[in-house]
Order: sequence, then C-alpha cells, then structure tokens
Amino acid sequence: MEEIKAVWYENFHPRHSEVDAYGYVKLKAVLDYLQEAAANHADNLGCGMRFLLANKKMWVLSRLKLKFEEKLKLGGQYTVKTYPMNFKKLFASREFVISDSRNIPLVYGSSFWLLLAADTMRPLRPAENLPDFPDNSDQPEFYSEIDKISPAPEIITENPIFTTTIRDSQIDLNRHLNNAEYASMIHDAVAEIIKRTPHFAEVQINFLAATKPGETLSVAAHLEQLHFEAAGFGSGQTKFHAAGTIME
Repeated sequence: MEEIKAVWYENFHPRHSEVDAYGYVKLKAVLDYLQEAAANHADNLGCGMRFLLANKKMWVLSRLKLKFEEKLKLGGQYTVKTYPMNFKKLFASREFVISDSRNIPLVYGSSFWLLLAADTMRPLRPAENLPDFPDNSDQPEFYSEIDKISPAPEIITENPIFTTTIRDSQIDLNRHLNNAEYASMIHDAVAEIIKRTPHFAEVQINFLAATKPGETLSVAAHLEQLHFEAAGFGSGQTKFHAAGTIME
C-alpha cells in the first residue's frame, strides 16, 4: 500500500517547448507543474481522479496567487513542494513552493479549489465529502486570503486585445479549458501591451466560469507602470480576472 504523504515533492526539468525566446519558463508551464504535482498528491491522499470518477465529483481551481523571486530557466532542476492547508467554507486551500537544486525557494503561492458534483456542477463542502486530510498546520500558508479582483474601468470599456476560439487541444479531463491555458492568454495580452516577452513577479488568477470547446474568448488587459490587470469574456460571461506585476 502506498504511503500517505502529508507533503508532496515532485521534480521537474524544463523542456525546450516550455521556455520562451530567452530560455525562461513560461507562466503556462509553471501552472502545468503545479497542477501535475497537486493532482498526483490528491491521488495519494485518496481524493484524486479515481476517487472523483467513482463518486461523480470534480476538482476545479478557483483562485491562484503566485510570487516569483526569480525566473525559472531551461537547464534548471526544480522541485515542487505542495500540501493541502485547510478548508475555508467551500474552498480547499493548497500551498506551493518551487525550489531549485540548491533548495532555494524561487516561487511560492496559494490556491483555492472547489469540489463540485459532476452532474449538477454545484459546490460541495470539502470537509463533508472528502477523506480526512493531514494536519499541515506546521507548514507555511502564503496567502490566507485570495480576494476578488475588480478590474479597472479600462478593462471593461476598451476593445479586447485579441479574440480566440477555444480548440479541442486546450481541453482537459474536466472537459473545459485547462487553467494553464488562461496563463498563456494573460502572457499574450501583456506582451501585446509592452511589446516584449513579459516575466511575472506576481500573478493572481481568479477563474470565474468554465470555457468549453468552440467558445470564443475575448481577452482585455490594462497596464499601469509594472502592474497589470486582465480579464476574459465569452458567451455573455466573465471567464477570468487576473492581476499582478511584471519584472522590469
């Protein structure tokens, strides 16, 4: 029987396809690393994909906030440390740290997840619908709250920077646009404004509504000094809000 681990460690070695023109790991790839480690740990804890399918439930990422101390790069060897922290009403929180081969933390952050009934998409209380979670109260909690984002009026009124149709290759196991794909859209929107490849110092993404294949998503963004805000709209809904800062 596999040992249940309160804290999960997973190693990653960036591939050429995961870095930008300067050899730095793209924001999308960072989210891919985090999601992979979280999914594998959930499986170890008994609330992963096998549990979800058997019980007609699904995890969805609701909010994510990350702080980058340094950029990750091609040739680096990185370890994602992740662990569930606690329940916040309908949210289950999970922490992340990405460290390099010297065990120096380079990225850290928090995430809030919703457990949904797969047939109705209604939120379920995690404490009442999941196996017992380990006590990680001795571990750091980086963002105890991840607030709503209220975009500046420019986001609402200006024309979108681009509009894209969601393709089948962007869809995940939950049959909607994968969370990491939104990171690519944020990257592209900010790049269009600053006319160069953006590298993020801090980023928060609030996922507001699922986006399905064939839907059209319009992405708008606004930048003031190094602070950005972004939003995506489609099918009469706001799909995501994002905010953060870019490195100079």
